[in-house]
Amino acid sequence: MGAVGPKLPANLSPDTNGDSTSAQRLSFQKDQTGRKLEGNFQADLTDQQIGRYLIQRRLGSGGVATVYQAYDQVLGQSVALKVLPPTADEKTLIRFRREAMTSGALRHPHIVRTIQVGVAPHGDVAYIAMALIEGESLSSLLNRRVRLHAEESCSLLEPIAAALAHAHQN
Repeated sequence: MGAVGPKLPANLSPDTNGDSTSAQRLSFQKDQTGRKLEGNFQADLTDQQIGRYLIQRRLGSGGVATVYQAYDQVLGQSVALKVLPPTADEKTLIRFRREAMTSGALRHPHIVRTIQVGVAPHGDVAYIAMALIEGESLSSLLNRRVRLHAEESCSLLEPIAAALAHAHQN
């Protein structure tokens, strides 16, 4: 695992022994307020609770995780909750942890802020809570609009390039 930066947020704890091959040593912060998920994980998780987060609706999914809008009962606000299924293998857990540590260490206006990283109290579901960004996704905009004017393209690409440059420098 490469260096992430000199300071990690307090809610992210690095491996103490440097062994990045063991999923048992992921050191995610455990939140004691949740209850075990019930039923089939592949089903809609709306109205389920993971740690301090009450899931409100599914926003989308990728190759290994699903993102939900959830209500943070401690902070009193909606968040984006990226949830890894309990069936995730060790390699996926390690990549998920690396993503959490990397994103948690970055501070930039065009990079989504990580709020908390954890594992549900029963240890069955890993998650990353992030700031919820409202609005249309870039993918949706590009599907809706076949062609963008040069000025529109530049106004979209400039903050993306700045965020990528910041991430690579840190």
